[in-house]
Amino acid sequence: TVKGGTTVKGGTTAAGTTVRGATTTTAAKKTYTTSATVGVGSCSDADQMVTGTTGRETFKNSFEKSMKVTVTDTKLTKEGCRRLTNDIRRLSTPAVKADFTYT
Repeated sequence: TVKGGTTVKGGTTAAGTTVRGATTTTAAKKTYTTSATVGVGSCSDADQMVTGTTGRETFKNSFEKSMKVTVTDTKLTKEGCRRLTNDIRRLSTPAVKADFTYT
């Protein structure tokens, strides 16, 4: 019996409340997004990272290890590989952009 006339069975209580078989719930983890752009040597290198079988997994593992988070989704895209005409001139430095969703 708790001061205030309350009887507790299977849980915790404050004065004036009866709790039977109380349960505990865990709040849902918040989800965040961020991106990182990594310069690469050439557009073919960027293409291999984006379309290869290990590129996404490598980016994911690196982000998880350095930030100590759990990555739930990783999207890779090439940047700076567009050419004007006839492969004459590159507009910017080739890079891979990684978009991460993590908790």
